[in-house]
Order: sequence, then C-alpha cells, then structure tokens
Amino acid sequence: MKEFIIQEFEKAGEDRLGDPIFEWTEKCRAKGYMDLLSGKEATDDKNFLAKATHVAIIFDSGKPITNRDRLIHDGTAYEITYVDNPMGLGSHLEVFVKGVE
Repeated sequence: MKEFIIQEFEKAGEDRLGDPIFEWTEKCRAKGYMDLLSGKEATDDKNFLAKATHVAIIFDSGKPITNRDRLIHDGTAYEITYVDNPMGLGSHLEVFVKGVE
C-alpha cells in the first residue's frame, strides 16, 4: 500500500495590504492504491470521469475528502475531480484525480 497526502487550500495569513494569502496545507494522510484509468473510463465525456486520469482507492483517511482538496502521491500533485463511497458502505473511498502541472 502507498501513502497519500491529502491537502486543503486554506488561509495562511495576510500580505502587507491585508489581503488574505492562501496555501496548500496537509489535511491528513491515508493509505491505499492508485491506478491509471484507461479506455472508456477515461474518455466518456458524459460523466464525471472525463477529467480524471487516475483513481486512488483510499482506506480510512480519518477526515472527509472532497473535490476541493488535492492528493499528493510520490511527489506529484493531483486535482480531485470526484470522491465516491461505493454503495455507501464506508469500507473505502474511490478518489478520481487528474495530474496538476
């Protein structure tokens, strides 16, 4: 199993003019697996997977994961496009992601 870092974009302070400064900060760590999406999964433009390039299967993150967060895997940042709790069982999350440049 691999370790993922889940980050959230939050206010980190203010600049000299009093404007907020935001940055990505660690929200939690989770263990799981990542796989490349291929074929119809990655190309069907009529569903939420159209933007995703990979899916991460995550077990027990300890905190909620949303599409406003991002995932770090092996030093690469991924935008979270969709989070699914299959059949509402709570055993794991399927987190659909795409690479961020």
